[in-house]
Amino acid sequence: MIKATELRIGNKIKFMGSTLTVSPKTISNICYTLGEPSQLYEPIPITKDWLLKFGLVTQNRFFGVGYKITMEIEPSYILGESSRELTVSPDGEKYFLDGNYLMRLKYIHQLQNLYFALTGEELKLIK
Repeated sequence: MIKATELRIGNKIKFMGSTLTVSPKTISNICYTLGEPSQLYEPIPITKDWLLKFGLVTQNRFFGVGYKITMEIEPSYILGESSRELTVSPDGEKYFLDGNYLMRLKYIHQLQNLYFALTGEELKLIK
C-alpha cells in the first residue's frame, strides 16, 4: 500500500499491476476507496530498467556499477557549483550527490520526488 502524502502529480506507481502516472484523481482514489485506504495502488521498486528509462547512465563506482544523472541546480552557499551528479547504487537503495552519501530510497516515486526537490524539474522518462 502507498500513502497519498508520498506522491506528487506525475509520479509513476502501479495500479493493479500496470504502470500509472499519478493525477489529482489518483491521489483522491488512494486516500479512500469505499471508505477504506486503497490497496490497489503500489509503489514501483527501483530497478536497473527503471533507472535507464529515466536516462541514468552506467558508471563504475567504488561500490561497483552505479547509475548516474547530471543535474543543473541553483548554485548555493551549501552546495556550491550548479552542476551536480546524482549516482544510484546497483541495489537502488544508496544515493550519492557528487560522491557524498545522501539517503536510501526504495521506490521510483521517491527518486522522482528527490530529483524534483533538487532541481525544481520533473525527472522525465526518455525510453
